[in-house]
Amino acid sequence: MDYTVVLEVLHRLFLGPDFTYLALFEIIFRTGFMYMYTILNVRMMDKRSMGMLNPFEIIIIIAFGSAVGDPMFYKSVPLLPAMITISTIVFIERVISSISVKSSFFERFLNGIPVLIIRDGELLHDAMRYQNITQDEIYSILRMRGVLHLSDVERAYLEPSGSISIIKKDGIE
Repeated sequence: MDYTVVLEVLHRLFLGPDFTYLALFEIIFRTGFMYMYTILNVRMMDKRSMGMLNPFEIIIIIAFGSAVGDPMFYKSVPLLPAMITISTIVFIERVISSISVKSSFFERFLNGIPVLIIRDGELLHDAMRYQNITQDEIYSILRMRGVLHLSDVERAYLEPSGSISIIKKDGIE
């Protein structure tokens, strides 16, 4: 068996034809840069457009999908750069999660804070406009939660995940 051919195939498969160590550092830098850029852009999105996912889950889904998908579909994309990209994403996520646990300011900056949209049975229209949520959307959510009258709601918050939490007035089931 000619091991030279096997080594050449493995080299092409994992490293690609134009491998340099500088390219590995470029991959790590590009991944980190695009990850942080994506965080900033996702934070600018409306909470309602994110559904039930938090910003980090969205970013990780997008980043992993791209990093994993390209080498699966394109023979020209070597495996090692994709593996480094995925490892860099995981490393950045772990660092950010660690910092978030230690810093409530950083956690609030990245994930956002709940926004009060109903207070004592009254819609807070300025907050609703700022969050791009309509009165009909709120009424729909209240109906799905079994709230028949707006006056039954003490507080309602648009959560950073895009969900709405409702606190009913005392004595109301």
